[in-house]
Formats: sequence, structure tokens, C-alpha cells
Amino acid sequence: MNALKVIFYPVKTQQAKLEKLVQVATLHFEKKEPLLFLVPSEEVALFLDQLFWKMPKEGFLPHPSHLLHISDKVLPEFPCVFNLCKDPLFHPLKAVYELEDLTHPEKQALSKKRYDLYKNHGYQVIMDTSNS
Repeated sequence: MNALKVIFYPVKTQQAKLEKLVQVATLHFEKKEPLLFLVPSEEVALFLDQLFWKMPKEGFLPHPSHLLHISDKVLPEFPCVFNLCKDPLFHPLKAVYELEDLTHPEKQALSKKRYDLYKNHGYQVIMDTSNS
């Protein structure tokens, strides 16, 4: 089995997606563990940038920094990546976070495809249903 751990978070609403992104970012920031948000476009990068300045409600998440960063490519100094792209990641990483997007049947099908691809590559895949 590959050492990479892939964690899927089921989300049923747009608000749940935003809350999960902020929750994982906050957790990494507090633990001082670098986390990269891999995005498919500049538009998504700008959206996340604005989100992290507004949430969490009791503060904001300083970025870009050596702990939190948003990029359209994997950067070697970030061993943990929250993948917001449609394709799975097959890079030497410590952990990959994914959303199991249940907001629409097509998005759910893409999530299942990524899940299956990770499993077929021998990665440890975890479905985290806490707070879902």
C-alpha cells in the first residue's frame, strides 16, 4: 500500500464546502503544518483568497504564507494538498484532501471516479464523515 493518505469529506451544500475548506485550513494553520490548496483556475484562487480573509468568523487565515498557500500547481514545500481540481493527484505527498461533492449528480460521479482511482493506485483512502 502506498504511504499517501487521501481523505474525502462528504459535503451536501455549498456552505458545507466552504466550512470544510476553512476548517481544514485552520487545523493545519494551528498545527503549523503547511497546506496547499490546489485550484483549477485563477477565478477559484481569487475566491479562496477572499474566503480566507473573511472566515473563520473570529479572525482570518493569513495567506499566502509558508503554512497556507493557493496555487494551480503542486509545490514541493507543501506535503499536504487540498485538491480542488477534477483530477486525482498522484504526487509524492503526505496527505491529499478531497471533497466528496454531493451537491449535484455529476459532481458526485466525479468524486466517485477520483475515489476509485486513488483506491486502484493502492492509496489509503478515508471517508471522513465527522461534521458532514
